[in-house]
Amino acid sequence: MHISRALTIVASFYLTILAGTIPPLQAQNLLPDSSVQVILPDTLSGNEGLVRVRVALPLADSLIPPRRRSPLDLTRAHWKRTVSHDSFQIGEELVYKVKFGPLTAGEARLSIRSITQFDGRPVYEIVSTIQTASGFSRIYQVKDLVRSLVDVDGIFSWYIEEHLREGRYNADRWIILNQKEGLAYNDRDTVAIAPFTQDVLSIIYFIRSQSLQDGKIIQTENIANMKRYPVDVHISQSERIRVKAGEFDCFQVEPRYRPGFQQTPKGRMELWVSNDSRKLPIRIITRLPFGSLKMELESFSGVTPLITRTD
Repeated sequence: MHISRALTIVASFYLTILAGTIPPLQAQNLLPDSSVQVILPDTLSGNEGLVRVRVALPLADSLIPPRRRSPLDLTRAHWKRTVSHDSFQIGEELVYKVKFGPLTAGEARLSIRSITQFDGRPVYEIVSTIQTASGFSRIYQVKDLVRSLVDVDGIFSWYIEEHLREGRYNADRWIILNQKEGLAYNDRDTVAIAPFTQDVLSIIYFIRSQSLQDGKIIQTENIANMKRYPVDVHISQSERIRVKAGEFDCFQVEPRYRPGFQQTPKGRMELWVSNDSRKLPIRIITRLPFGSLKMELESFSGVTPLITRTD
Protein backbone atom coordinates (compact mmCIF):
# COMPACT_ATOMS: atom_id res chain seq x y z
CA MET A 1 0.00 0.00 0.00
CA HIS A 2 1.45 3.34 -1.02
CA ILE A 3 1.36 5.77 1.88
CA SER A 4 1.68 8.83 -0.35
CA ARG A 5 -1.83 8.11 -1.70
CA ALA A 6 -3.20 9.48 1.59
CA LEU A 7 -2.23 12.91 0.31
CA THR A 8 -3.15 12.48 -3.34
CA ILE A 9 -6.02 9.98 -3.19
CA VAL A 10 -8.46 12.91 -3.19
CA ALA A 11 -9.25 12.40 -6.85
CA SER A 12 -8.15 8.94 -7.81
CA PHE A 13 -9.18 6.37 -5.17
CA TYR A 14 -6.70 3.93 -6.65
CA LEU A 15 -4.29 2.02 -4.41
CA THR A 16 -2.13 -0.02 -6.74
CA ILE A 17 0.45 1.66 -8.97
CA LEU A 18 2.23 0.33 -12.06
CA ALA A 19 5.88 1.33 -12.42
CA GLY A 20 6.98 3.56 -15.30
CA THR A 21 10.26 5.17 -16.37
CA ILE A 22 11.17 8.63 -17.57
CA PRO A 23 12.75 8.45 -21.04
CA PRO A 24 16.00 10.27 -21.88
CA LEU A 25 15.32 13.85 -22.97
CA GLN A 26 16.88 15.31 -26.10
CA ALA A 27 17.97 18.96 -26.15
CA GLN A 28 16.31 19.64 -29.50
CA ASN A 29 12.93 18.61 -28.04
CA LEU A 30 12.84 21.23 -25.30
CA LEU A 31 10.93 24.43 -24.96
CA PRO A 32 13.17 27.52 -24.58
CA ASP A 33 11.72 28.32 -21.16
CA SER A 34 11.24 24.75 -19.96
CA SER A 35 14.24 24.35 -17.66
CA VAL A 36 12.97 24.22 -14.08
CA GLN A 37 14.24 23.10 -10.71
CA VAL A 38 13.07 19.78 -9.29
CA ILE A 39 13.40 18.35 -5.78
CA LEU A 40 14.57 14.74 -5.82
CA PRO A 41 14.57 12.27 -2.89
CA ASP A 42 17.98 11.18 -1.66
CA THR A 43 17.39 7.68 -3.06
CA LEU A 44 17.55 9.20 -6.53
CA SER A 45 20.59 11.38 -5.96
CA GLY A 46 22.68 9.20 -3.67
CA ASN A 47 23.00 12.09 -1.18
CA GLU A 48 21.45 12.67 2.21
CA GLY A 49 18.17 14.56 2.41
CA LEU A 50 16.52 16.19 -0.59
CA VAL A 51 18.49 17.64 -3.49
CA ARG A 52 17.42 20.39 -5.88
CA VAL A 53 18.58 19.84 -9.46
CA ARG A 54 17.82 21.50 -12.79
CA VAL A 55 15.82 19.38 -15.24
CA ALA A 56 14.55 20.24 -18.69
CA LEU A 57 10.90 19.45 -19.33
CA PRO A 58 10.04 17.65 -22.56
CA LEU A 59 8.22 19.46 -25.31
CA ALA A 60 4.71 18.03 -25.31
CA ASP A 61 4.55 17.24 -29.04
CA SER A 62 7.93 15.50 -29.07
CA LEU A 63 6.62 12.65 -26.92
CA ILE A 64 3.63 11.76 -29.12
CA PRO A 65 4.19 9.35 -31.99
CA PRO A 66 3.03 10.96 -35.28
CA ARG A 67 -0.03 8.73 -35.49
CA ARG A 68 -1.26 10.08 -32.15
CA ARG A 69 -0.76 13.78 -32.77
CA SER A 70 -3.88 15.90 -32.84
CA PRO A 71 -4.17 18.28 -35.81
CA LEU A 72 -3.97 21.97 -34.98
CA ASP A 73 -7.56 22.53 -36.03
CA LEU A 74 -8.64 20.37 -33.08
CA THR A 75 -7.24 22.88 -30.60
CA ARG A 76 -10.01 23.76 -28.17
CA ALA A 77 -11.58 27.17 -28.46
CA HIS A 78 -12.23 27.33 -24.70
CA TRP A 79 -9.28 25.88 -22.82
CA LYS A 80 -8.63 29.01 -20.74
CA ARG A 81 -10.45 30.20 -17.64
CA THR A 82 -9.84 32.48 -14.67
CA VAL A 83 -10.48 31.29 -11.12
CA SER A 84 -10.35 34.10 -8.54
CA HIS A 85 -9.38 33.16 -4.98
CA ASP A 86 -7.47 34.30 -1.88
CA SER A 87 -6.73 30.80 -0.60
CA PHE A 88 -3.03 30.16 -1.30
CA GLN A 89 0.16 31.77 -2.60
CA ILE A 90 3.83 31.12 -3.35
CA GLY A 91 5.76 30.11 -0.24
CA GLU A 92 2.92 28.29 1.47
CA GLU A 93 4.03 25.11 3.26
CA LEU A 94 1.77 22.73 5.18
CA VAL A 95 3.29 20.07 7.45
CA TYR A 96 1.32 16.97 8.49
CA LYS A 97 1.79 14.12 10.95
CA VAL A 98 0.88 10.80 9.33
CA LYS A 99 -0.57 7.97 11.45
CA PHE A 100 -1.49 4.44 10.49
CA GLY A 101 -3.92 3.24 13.13
CA PRO A 102 -2.30 4.09 16.49
CA LEU A 103 1.22 4.25 15.02
CA THR A 104 2.97 7.47 13.99
CA ALA A 105 4.07 6.62 10.46
CA GLY A 106 5.88 9.78 9.37
CA GLU A 107 5.62 13.32 8.07
CA ALA A 108 4.13 14.82 4.91
CA ARG A 109 4.58 18.28 3.41
CA LEU A 110 2.61 20.23 0.83
CA SER A 111 4.32 23.32 -0.56
CA ILE A 112 4.00 25.89 -3.34
CA ARG A 113 7.63 26.37 -4.32
CA SER A 114 7.49 28.92 -7.12
CA ILE A 115 5.77 30.25 -10.20
CA THR A 116 7.52 29.04 -13.35
CA GLN A 117 6.57 28.60 -17.02
CA PHE A 118 5.17 25.63 -18.93
CA ASP A 119 4.56 26.01 -22.67
CA GLY A 120 4.35 29.78 -22.20
CA ARG A 121 1.84 29.62 -19.33
CA PRO A 122 2.58 30.76 -15.75
CA VAL A 123 2.21 27.74 -13.43
CA TYR A 124 2.50 27.05 -9.73
CA GLU A 125 5.17 24.48 -8.89
CA ILE A 126 3.45 22.42 -6.19
CA VAL A 127 5.38 19.68 -4.41
CA SER A 128 4.31 17.05 -1.90
CA THR A 129 6.78 14.91 0.01
CA ILE A 130 6.24 12.13 2.49
CA GLN A 131 8.81 10.29 4.57
CA THR A 132 8.31 7.62 7.19
CA ALA A 133 9.56 8.11 10.75
CA SER A 134 12.65 6.19 11.81
CA GLY A 135 10.64 3.73 13.92
CA PHE A 136 8.06 3.01 11.22
CA SER A 137 10.82 2.74 8.58
CA ARG A 138 11.95 -0.46 10.25
CA ILE A 139 8.60 -1.92 9.18
CA TYR A 140 8.15 -0.12 5.85
CA GLN A 141 10.23 2.78 4.52
CA VAL A 142 8.75 5.50 2.32
CA LYS A 143 10.40 8.52 0.67
CA ASP A 144 8.04 9.91 -1.97
CA LEU A 145 7.85 13.09 -4.00
CA VAL A 146 4.98 14.24 -6.22
CA ARG A 147 5.29 17.44 -8.27
CA SER A 148 2.56 19.23 -10.21
CA LEU A 149 2.56 22.29 -12.48
CA VAL A 150 -0.77 24.06 -12.04
CA ASP A 151 -2.09 26.88 -14.20
CA VAL A 152 -1.98 30.10 -12.15
CA ASP A 153 -5.09 31.59 -13.75
CA GLY A 154 -7.29 28.53 -14.24
CA ILE A 155 -6.12 26.19 -11.41
CA PHE A 156 -5.84 23.09 -13.61
CA SER A 157 -2.94 20.77 -14.31
CA TRP A 158 -0.39 20.87 -17.13
CA TYR A 159 2.09 18.32 -15.77
CA ILE A 160 2.46 15.77 -12.97
CA GLU A 161 5.50 13.72 -12.01
CA GLU A 162 5.91 11.13 -9.26
CA HIS A 163 9.08 9.73 -7.69
CA LEU A 164 8.06 6.88 -5.40
CA ARG A 165 10.39 5.00 -3.06
CA GLU A 166 8.22 2.65 -0.98
CA GLY A 167 9.83 -0.44 0.51
CA ARG A 168 11.20 -2.39 -2.43
CA TYR A 169 8.94 -0.53 -4.84
CA ASN A 170 10.55 2.23 -6.95
CA ALA A 171 8.77 4.19 -9.67
CA ASP A 172 9.36 7.39 -11.63
CA ARG A 173 6.62 8.54 -13.98
CA TRP A 174 5.11 11.66 -15.52
CA ILE A 175 2.05 12.83 -17.44
CA ILE A 176 1.73 15.91 -19.65
CA LEU A 177 -1.80 17.29 -19.87
CA ASN A 178 -2.19 19.15 -23.16
CA GLN A 179 -5.25 21.14 -22.17
CA LYS A 180 -5.23 22.99 -25.50
CA GLU A 181 -5.85 19.82 -27.52
CA GLY A 182 -7.61 17.69 -24.91
CA LEU A 183 -4.89 15.02 -24.65
CA ALA A 184 -2.82 13.55 -21.83
CA TYR A 185 0.28 11.54 -22.62
CA ASN A 186 3.43 9.99 -21.27
CA ASP A 187 6.08 7.85 -22.92
CA ARG A 188 3.69 4.90 -23.28
CA ASP A 189 0.18 6.08 -24.00
CA THR A 190 -2.15 8.91 -25.03
CA VAL A 191 -5.70 9.44 -23.76
CA ALA A 192 -8.37 12.07 -24.37
CA ILE A 193 -9.19 14.29 -21.39
CA ALA A 194 -12.04 16.60 -20.44
CA PRO A 195 -11.49 20.37 -20.24
CA PHE A 196 -9.63 21.51 -17.09
CA THR A 197 -8.69 17.99 -16.01
CA GLN A 198 -6.90 17.84 -12.66
CA ASP A 199 -4.12 15.62 -11.37
CA VAL A 200 -3.89 14.12 -7.89
CA LEU A 201 -2.28 17.28 -6.44
CA SER A 202 -3.90 20.06 -8.43
CA ILE A 203 -7.40 18.93 -7.43
CA ILE A 204 -6.64 19.78 -3.79
CA TYR A 205 -5.88 23.38 -4.76
CA PHE A 206 -8.84 23.54 -7.11
CA ILE A 207 -11.14 22.58 -4.22
CA ARG A 208 -9.47 25.25 -2.08
CA SER A 209 -10.07 27.86 -4.79
CA GLN A 210 -13.83 27.24 -4.76
CA SER A 211 -16.57 28.71 -2.63
CA LEU A 212 -17.63 26.02 -0.14
CA GLN A 213 -21.03 25.63 1.50
CA ASP A 214 -23.10 22.86 3.03
CA GLY A 215 -24.71 20.64 0.40
CA LYS A 216 -22.62 21.88 -2.51
CA ILE A 217 -21.23 19.39 -5.05
CA ILE A 218 -18.14 20.35 -7.08
CA GLN A 219 -17.75 18.39 -10.31
CA THR A 220 -14.35 17.86 -11.84
CA GLU A 221 -12.33 15.38 -13.88
CA ASN A 222 -9.15 13.74 -12.67
CA ILE A 223 -6.34 11.71 -14.20
CA ALA A 224 -4.03 9.34 -12.33
CA ASN A 225 -1.62 6.86 -13.88
CA MET A 226 -3.23 7.53 -17.31
CA LYS A 227 -6.69 6.57 -16.03
CA ARG A 228 -9.54 9.10 -16.04
CA TYR A 229 -11.88 9.54 -13.09
CA PRO A 230 -15.03 11.70 -13.05
CA VAL A 231 -15.29 13.00 -9.49
CA ASP A 232 -18.06 14.69 -7.51
CA VAL A 233 -16.74 16.48 -4.42
CA HIS A 234 -19.45 16.60 -1.73
CA ILE A 235 -19.32 19.42 0.84
CA SER A 236 -20.94 18.86 4.25
CA GLN A 237 -21.74 21.17 7.16
CA SER A 238 -18.99 22.67 9.25
CA GLU A 239 -17.60 21.17 12.46
CA ARG A 240 -14.82 22.23 14.82
CA ILE A 241 -11.53 20.28 14.61
CA ARG A 242 -8.56 20.52 16.98
CA VAL A 243 -5.09 19.53 15.74
CA LYS A 244 -1.54 20.49 16.74
CA ALA A 245 -1.63 23.49 14.36
CA GLY A 246 -4.67 24.90 16.17
CA GLU A 247 -8.45 24.74 16.35
CA PHE A 248 -10.46 25.26 13.17
CA ASP A 249 -14.06 25.36 12.04
CA CYS A 250 -14.06 22.98 9.07
CA PHE A 251 -16.15 21.77 6.18
CA GLN A 252 -16.13 18.03 5.65
CA VAL A 253 -15.22 17.21 2.05
CA GLU A 254 -15.72 13.79 0.46
CA PRO A 255 -14.72 13.02 -3.14
CA ARG A 256 -16.83 10.30 -4.76
CA TYR A 257 -16.95 8.73 -8.18
CA ARG A 258 -19.69 10.30 -10.26
CA PRO A 259 -22.88 8.19 -10.46
CA GLY A 260 -22.70 5.89 -13.47
CA PHE A 261 -18.92 5.48 -13.36
CA GLN A 262 -18.29 1.76 -13.65
CA GLN A 263 -15.70 1.27 -10.93
CA THR A 264 -15.95 0.60 -7.21
CA PRO A 265 -13.55 2.53 -4.96
CA LYS A 266 -11.27 0.40 -2.78
CA GLY A 267 -11.34 2.90 0.06
CA ARG A 268 -13.10 5.96 1.39
CA MET A 269 -11.45 9.31 1.84
CA GLU A 270 -12.62 12.22 4.02
CA LEU A 271 -11.06 15.67 4.17
CA TRP A 272 -11.65 18.49 6.62
CA VAL A 273 -10.98 21.97 5.17
CA SER A 274 -10.92 25.13 7.25
CA ASN A 275 -14.05 27.25 6.94
CA ASP A 276 -12.19 30.48 6.19
CA SER A 277 -10.60 32.25 3.25
CA ARG A 278 -7.52 29.95 3.26
CA LYS A 279 -9.43 26.63 3.15
CA LEU A 280 -6.48 24.77 4.65
CA PRO A 281 -6.64 20.95 4.57
CA ILE A 282 -6.69 20.27 8.32
CA ARG A 283 -7.31 16.52 8.51
CA ILE A 284 -7.32 13.77 5.89
CA ILE A 285 -8.54 10.26 6.71
CA THR A 286 -8.36 7.35 4.28
CA ARG A 287 -10.44 4.36 5.39
CA LEU A 288 -9.32 1.02 3.97
CA PRO A 289 -10.44 -2.58 4.55
CA PHE A 290 -7.29 -3.26 6.61
CA GLY A 291 -7.09 0.00 8.60
CA SER A 292 -7.17 3.78 8.39
CA LEU A 293 -4.53 6.34 7.50
CA LYS A 294 -4.79 9.76 9.15
CA MET A 295 -2.97 13.00 8.36
CA GLU A 296 -3.33 16.01 10.65
CA LEU A 297 -1.91 19.50 10.19
CA GLU A 298 1.00 20.15 12.54
CA SER A 299 2.19 23.54 11.30
CA PHE A 300 1.87 25.96 8.41
CA SER A 301 3.84 28.90 7.05
CA GLY A 302 3.70 31.34 4.15
CA VAL A 303 -0.10 31.26 4.00
CA THR A 304 -2.25 34.08 2.67
CA PRO A 305 -3.54 36.71 5.13
CA LEU A 306 -6.80 35.63 6.72
CA ILE A 307 -9.72 37.58 5.27
CA THR A 308 -12.57 38.27 7.67
CA ARG A 309 -15.94 37.86 6.04
CA THR A 310 -18.51 40.62 6.42
CA ASP A 311 -22.13 39.46 6.27
